[in-house]
Amino acid sequence: GVMVVQTCPAHDNCYVQTSGAYCPLRNVDANVPGAQDATSQLLYDSQCTRKCLGTDVAVVPDCAGYDPLLSRETDALCLSRPACEQLCTDLGAACASIDMHTALPRCFLNTAGDCPLERDQPEYNHLTKSAERVCYDTVESRRCAEDPLAVAAMPPSVSTHQCLSKCGNSGTPCTGGDCFCDGYVGLAGDATPFATAALCLSRERCELACSATEGCVAISVSKVHNRCWLFGGTCATTDPDVLLAAPAEVHAAARPLIPCHVSLTGSFAGALAPYAAALEVLPGDYSEVPGLAGSVYTTTQREDGRSARLRWDGCQ
Repeated sequence: GVMVVQTCPAHDNCYVQTSGAYCPLRNVDANVPGAQDATSQLLYDSQCTRKCLGTDVAVVPDCAGYDPLLSRETDALCLSRPACEQLCTDLGAACASIDMHTALPRCFLNTAGDCPLERDQPEYNHLTKSAERVCYDTVESRRCAEDPLAVAAMPPSVSTHQCLSKCGNSGTPCTGGDCFCDGYVGLAGDATPFATAALCLSRERCELACSATEGCVAISVSKVHNRCWLFGGTCATTDPDVLLAAPAEVHAAARPLIPCHVSLTGSFAGALAPYAAALEVLPGDYSEVPGLAGSVYTTTQREDGRSARLRWDGCQ
């Protein structure tokens, strides 16, 4: 028989946010000197008290995450979110997740293992390291220089979360924790593109909204409210030098999707036996052909110069 399998690769080292939560009692120890290992040494040197006690924040901006109430043995790290993510990535299996302060450059790295999250914690977001098909990379205190996508460019499932209509101007504004209407703060009466395009959503739901909106390549998220904007065009960048300063926001750009591929294996016997000579070109790996409309199309090139094209409509 013949078997066809479609594989859509995932990106490694993505950080999936759970807002308002943290993992208790699983912190990576930040108090072990690691001079023999640059990554472990960075972990040690980034410990907040060691790094920032007596340090001027104007000289070391990450020390805004320092709090005099932190103990000398704390596992808190005074680093931005991108730096915390990179350190967790570099630590490999020794780091499985991050508890990131919502507004300050302060994080705790967590070891692997079962960790029931403490929820309703407005000062922290939990970031789980995982492999994901759709993945967003963060740049602190930046936003795209372009205007955000207008509500008219969004599908109804996304535009329904426009702050002005969901939480402000409608006769029956949304109520409850899943409305995220704290994001409406400061928008009343504002008719600018940023006000009219603002969505009242958490970071993780804003990522889903971007993925569901054609042309969306990045988001900007408020650090203090459940509010975000979708961006298209040239905003798919993590270069801080081409982004605008926005102290109260973070920019998150979607990584390009890794193309899917299809593998066809098996032999042509039984009813297909008379056609085996013509069909023998088909088994093999097929890569995605860009720019073709409709279902995914794939093609492959053989050593003997022959090629085959396969249309993939999924498993029925």
